[in-house]
Amino acid sequence: MKVDTARLVELTTQTKPVAATHWSTRKMAAELGVSASTVMRHWHAHGLKPHIVRGFKVSRDPKFVEKLEDIVGLYMSPPEHALAGAVLR
Repeated sequence: MKVDTARLVELTTQTKPVAATHWSTRKMAAELGVSASTVMRHWHAHGLKPHIVRGFKVSRDPKFVEKLEDIVGLYMSPPEHALAGAVLR
């Protein structure tokens, strides 16, 4: 079964499961009807770490999922002649 990535990201970043402080791979897997390892792979690919409570903040941006997918897409498949640079302070 294919994972609805947008729904997975939205649930992870915009909601909390009932009677819990954050999503676990097992709870998310049960919610989406996929395996826990599938959830873990997608969280890793999108840089999501809901178990890190201090460093993880729920975004209120309604276009967060769309923006995240754009950035991850550029990272995973950069344009052919793209140039990346870093700004040093």
